[in-house]
Amino acid sequence: CNLPSLSSVSYLPYLMAPRNEMAANVRRTNNTLKRVVKKKEEKNVKRLKESLAKMKAETEETLRAVEELRQSMAQIREVIRLLLDDNPLEAELTAALL
Repeated sequence: CNLPSLSSVSYLPYLMAPRNEMAANVRRTNNTLKRVVKKKEEKNVKRLKESLAKMKAETEETLRAVEELRQSMAQIREVIRLLLDDNPLEAELTAALL
């Protein structure tokens, strides 16, 4: 194989072609990786948003249940107070059972 010497200008395209090709391959690979990473990030964001929405719904449900419990406790205290007014002994027994 009779290649021109390194000092020859005509040898330059032989050196540059593989570099240009390698650079193009690197760019294509980087672009592909960026697309893959972006899709992965979009999926993660979507999953996190769904998880957050679920947790928000569960929190709201828990807060409603706590409010209902608080109202029930207030009603029970009111019943005990009314019983105390009527019959202190019966009220104490009722309170002990609750």
